[in-house]
Amino acid sequence: MKCSNWYEHEEDDNWGSILNEIDCLIVGNHYEIDDRCKFLGGKFKEYNKDIHVFNVIYPQTGAPKFYLDNNELSVTDLNSFIQNKEDGQSHLLIDISTFDLPELYHFLKSCNDILTFAYIAYSEPKGYAEGNANERSNLQTNNFLSEDGNGLDYLSFCDILPHKDKRYLISIGYESHRLAGFLGSDEIKTEDNKAVIIGIPPFNVGWENHTIRNNYQILSTHNADIHIAPADDPVRTYLSVFEAHQELSSSENLVLMPIGPKPQALGMIWFAIDKNTGPVAEVGIQYDFVQKVQKRTSGISKVHVWNFKFK
Repeated sequence: MKCSNWYEHEEDDNWGSILNEIDCLIVGNHYEIDDRCKFLGGKFKEYNKDIHVFNVIYPQTGAPKFYLDNNELSVTDLNSFIQNKEDGQSHLLIDISTFDLPELYHFLKSCNDILTFAYIAYSEPKGYAEGNANERSNLQTNNFLSEDGNGLDYLSFCDILPHKDKRYLISIGYESHRLAGFLGSDEIKTEDNKAVIIGIPPFNVGWENHTIRNNYQILSTHNADIHIAPADDPVRTYLSVFEAHQELSSSENLVLMPIGPKPQALGMIWFAIDKNTGPVAEVGIQYDFVQKVQKRTSGISKVHVWNFKFK
């Protein structure tokens, strides 16, 4: 994967012109959860363009199950769908605002194996939902964005060999309960090297203060280094992961935990896909499989569109 261009658009821009060369929108299972996740789908419907919904379900046992438009499909079927788009010279737009992390990894991995080119979009919110702080005892803020899910685990094909030491790199956002759950898990050892990435600059001036305030108590009780990367910048995040990977010793593996802004998650996934080309993962990805709440954000600030080359 290589990012060749980066554009920023506003809600009121001429979307007919912006989408002129794009034939098909791929959304995840959160495509109707809030304003920003509905936005691009609404534009594609307005201009009578194709929309496909991709979803991944991780069962308690066995391999993940892939679904496209509610139809279960194998990895081969998914690759065939992408290959058909490639053969038909359709240009895809992948709306990562609507994707959970497992969906994003698996779809981009298939694209990387087959596709030549695609657009990737992310819509920034104007604001975040607020809930009652008493609804969760370990929540440090009134921002209420997700419910606990099935718990921490590696994504399929992204688990690390157990005999190596691990370094952890975590992108963080407002949700302190997610960072606390990760650092408090049985798998993490006190002596493990841990670092977090904070989105600075944030989407809006001052939003980084929420992230720092919400997570400060947790970070202060764990020995974790702090790095910064712009919240909207997958390229800078990719470079931050690259730098962390360069610091590894021969006895260590890097494990990524993307729970912060989605553009940072894109940068982390991008790096892992580039590195995990063999039968054994070189870079691990863990996820806490939380359940996103409805109307978790409000409004649309700007829409980022990146051009990605996959071959």
